[in-house]
Order: sequence, then C-alpha cells, then structure tokens
Amino acid sequence: MQDSDNRIIEKLELILNQLGRIDEKIDLFVNPDTIKKDDYLDNQDLCMLLGGTKKTLYRYRRKGLLKSYSIDGRKVYYKKSELPESLRVKMRK
Repeated sequence: MQDSDNRIIEKLELILNQLGRIDEKIDLFVNPDTIKKDDYLDNQDLCMLLGGTKKTLYRYRRKGLLKSYSIDGRKVYYKKSELPESLRVKMRK
C-alpha cells in the first residue's frame, strides 16, 4: 500500500511540474511583455555571448544541457537563471 501511495505522489508531483511549465508558456504567449530582456536570451543573443551557432544550441537542447522555452514553436528563449554554470562562466569572460 505504501509503494502505491508513493508512486501516486511522485506522479502528482510530475504533473504539477508539467503544469507549471505549461503555465509559464501560456503566460509568455498571452503576455509577451513578460519576456524581460534582462531575464531571457533568445538564440541570437546566446550565440553572440557564447561565440557559437544556432545548431550548437539546438544540440545542447536535444541533449538536455539547455532548458528552453518557445512561444509559437519557432522562437526559442532561455532563462538566464537556468543556464548551466559552465555557460554562465563562459558568458562572463
């Protein structure tokens, strides 16, 4: 009984996390003004900071190294606060 309760709790936590991400995407879609230049970077900004290409960022996203957000399936944004520490160190240089 305890194992099934734990599994249910884990699944509910997973659902809550997914709903939180969906809520963030809806907020960005409904109110694009919430995208503050100081908080988010788009592909071009991150490419310029890192000296890389869009293809490199795509590979990082596919490998799970970068968490990204998309409004309409085309424009990709990255939260500065969610960039891996290794990338933040490179950005400071």
